[in-house]
Amino acid sequence: IYSYDAQDTDEISFTEGDIIEILKEDASGWWSGRIGNREGLFPGNYVEKI
Repeated sequence: IYSYDAQDTDEISFTEGDIIEILKEDASGWWSGRIGNREGLFPGNYVEKI
């Protein structure tokens, strides 16, 4: 839904329209995912499941 710029080394940046493979959903709201060969945390409320 939104683009996100990583704020820390364990986070992943993405732009609106990117497809992220979700690896883990956490109740804290920070999810773990992969885009290509990049992997990291991102805010779950920035994405929409398809």
